Parts: sequence; structure tokens; C-alpha cells
Amino acid sequence: MLLNKKAISPVIATVIIVAVTLTIAIAVAYWMGGIAGLYTRFEKIEVAGATVIKKSETTASGTIYYWEITLTVKNTGSADATIDNIIINGIPISQIQDPTEKLAVTYDNTTVDLNNIRIPVNAGEEKKIVITVGEGATVGSGKLASAMSVEIKIHTAAGKDYPKLITLP
Repeated sequence: MLLNKKAISPVIATVIIVAVTLTIAIAVAYWMGGIAGLYTRFEKIEVAGATVIKKSETTASGTIYYWEITLTVKNTGSADATIDNIIINGIPISQIQDPTEKLAVTYDNTTVDLNNIRIPVNAGEEKKIVITVGEGATVGSGKLASAMSVEIKIHTAAGKDYPKLITLP
């Protein structure tokens, strides 16, 4: 009686098992690749350019001089970055004493609170950051003056620093 019943041949059964195994293996590989991708994203800020212009302004108390430092920053990494501090000659910008009261940071026509800097730079995005600082501003134990070399560091929320050396005209 059982001799007349047909079953799956061993060859077809083997092909089905191999196909199911390959499908599961490919699904697991894509899943692991997705998890690995989350942990391998990185930020990389490049200071693509820097220009410094010395300007003057006449006030009731006389003429004041200041510099506009424009940094072009680009995030060439694969993760979004947030600039959370700007450091000039080792001193956070919020601690610089500027007698001209011109000290400011702007980007995209937005003035930044120097005590709470948050400048988002998405992956692949380029931003222009303008730092305005007056002549004679106290940076650490020195004062800013023409012909002085100044190191500006862009600090991100990920804890990375990206320096740029400029000379004040």
C-alpha cells in the first residue's frame, strides 16, 4: 500500500534546504551590515578656507578696529556634526575679553550665543562661520594685534578639534 505513494526525491529536498539556508544567510548578512553601518558613521570637518578682513567703525568715543574672520567649514564625513565651541589660541571664545564689544559669531545670518554654541553641519554640507573680534581683545595672557598668528579651533560635540592657523592683517 505505501509503495504506490510518491515522496519528494532526496535531490529536490537538498535543493530546497540549500535555497532556504542561502536566503536566511543573505538576510542575516544585510541585517548585520545595517547594524555595522550605524557604528561606522563618522564626522569629519574640514576648514576649506579662511579669510580675514580688518574693518573700522567710528563711534562717539573714537574709531575702533576689528577683524571679520570667515571660516568655510565642510562636513566631509558620513555623520552630522554640531560645532559646540570655537577656541582662539587655546581660549574658548566665551572667555575672550573684547574692549570693542564686537565679539560675535554668526552663521546663516544667525547670531550665536557665545555661552551656548550650537552650529549644525550636516553630512556633505558647507557653512560659512563669521567670527568678529576687536583689536586688543584679551586672549589668555596676550592681546590680539595686526601681524599676529592666531590658531582657531573648531570643536564639535563628538569631542574632536579642527584647527586653522590664520594671520591677522
